[in-house]
Amino acid sequence: MAATSKSPMTTDWLLQVCGASSLEAVKSVNLWAKSLRDSDVTRVLAQCTQLEVASLSLNKISSLEAFAKLSHLKELFLRKNEVEDISELRHLQVSLRLLAGLCT
Repeated sequence: MAATSKSPMTTDWLLQVCGASSLEAVKSVNLWAKSLRDSDVTRVLAQCTQLEVASLSLNKISSLEAFAKLSHLKELFLRKNEVEDISELRHLQVSLRLLAGLCT
C-alpha cells in the first residue's frame, strides 16, 4: 500500500517499501513525492539510526531537526520541500553532503 497525504507513513509501511526487517537495518530510502511531513520524519525516519541516503524531494518537510541524530547520514535530497529558514542546516551533521536546494 502506498503512502498518501491521507495516510501518514508508518513503520510497517517503510519496512515493506525498503525490504528491511527493522528500522535499524534501513540504510537508504527513496520517498520522493509521498506528501511526507515533519511528523512522519520525526516518528519514523528519525528511528532509522543507520540511514545513509534519504531521497525526500517533493514532500512537505519544513524542519531538519529530526535528522540531527542520524550520524550516518551522508546524502539528503530535499528539493521542493518547505524548508524556508537556512538556519535549519544547524541540525545536520557537518559531514553531510547536501545535494539539493533547500529553500523554495
